[in-house]
Amino acid sequence: MIKIKRIAGITLMGLGIVALPVALLLNQSVGKLFSEKFTTQVLHEQVFSTPKLATRLKAVVNERMAEVTDLKTGMIIAIFSKASVRKWQELLDELLPARLRDPVIDNTFSEAYRWIDDEEPYPGIVISTQPVIQHLHQNTEFLFRWAHSVTRPPMLEAGELIALKQQNYGDSIPPLLLANVPDSLYDEFARRGGELMALQLQQAQPPKELNVTQMIREKVPAEGIKEAKAGIKKIRFFSCWLWVIILVILAGGVGLYGPKIGDIWSLAINSFGSMAMIMFALGWLASNYLLDNLELTIHAQVTGIPRAIRDQLLELITYYLGHASTFLYRVGSILLGSVVLLSIGRLVSQRPHLFLHLKTKKS
Repeated sequence: MIKIKRIAGITLMGLGIVALPVALLLNQSVGKLFSEKFTTQVLHEQVFSTPKLATRLKAVVNERMAEVTDLKTGMIIAIFSKASVRKWQELLDELLPARLRDPVIDNTFSEAYRWIDDEEPYPGIVISTQPVIQHLHQNTEFLFRWAHSVTRPPMLEAGELIALKQQNYGDSIPPLLLANVPDSLYDEFARRGGELMALQLQQAQPPKELNVTQMIREKVPAEGIKEAKAGIKKIRFFSCWLWVIILVILAGGVGLYGPKIGDIWSLAINSFGSMAMIMFALGWLASNYLLDNLELTIHAQVTGIPRAIRDQLLELITYYLGHASTFLYRVGSILLGSVVLLSIGRLVSQRPHLFLHLKTKKS
């Protein structure tokens, strides 16, 4: 009976030693995704910060260039594609500053996390676009000046300049974006360009809100949403609590094994050392092998969205896996340090006379 208990204890300890690093990797990668505070901070820093957003928008516009067939749309995209990342940052800082976009991000993801815990099939996400549209209306002259600075058109000849001036700079934006005037006339020129852009924006009648809930409802049936939400809850539970369950199993294994006083040192040293090695190995696999394969999978399977968005998705996954790998390396280093201290402690407990001799000799 005692032999069976010890075998069961060794089995449970072995399972715990192997499974605990995996559970910690799951907790620090997938588990962090379900932390609203952590994920919102990651999104602000890694996705929606001005430099990151400017880089991605430029990449999306450059990719879109190859797909455009409409001349007017093509011209607008061509202008935006000429802009450098620095110019994109200028545009975002002026037309979509952090004070406008940050509340939208916070409210959207707060509602998404609340939805995970309620019984509703669809999240109640409705994004108001009025503050952004109103801000854009107030800054159309800046937008014209920005677009005009990106195109860098040649100066008009004297005859063309007189004709353009007589028409009060016309009533169409493209000719103005493709023309240039002396500095003495530029303010009036830019004012007219801003007025035309404001008129175009008013005629376009952009929606006052984006009803994300309705968009999802039209594409995904409620049953599918409920199944997905049930799966999300299960993943969240296991990613958050699996490591605790494994610690209980590990403790149960130690209890069944019932090590003698003399075996405790060896058991702790071997267990900590084994877990440290597994954590180092998992950290390396997560930050190297997994990322390489995820990159191939994302670009092969998720083909319906622009490559720049796929790259952003990969960057986010890389961030979470990198965070988890760093955590495993830290815990592994702590365990390895514990092994060294335990080894010294065992040596002192087993051969105290040796250390007393060394101390006496040193004195």
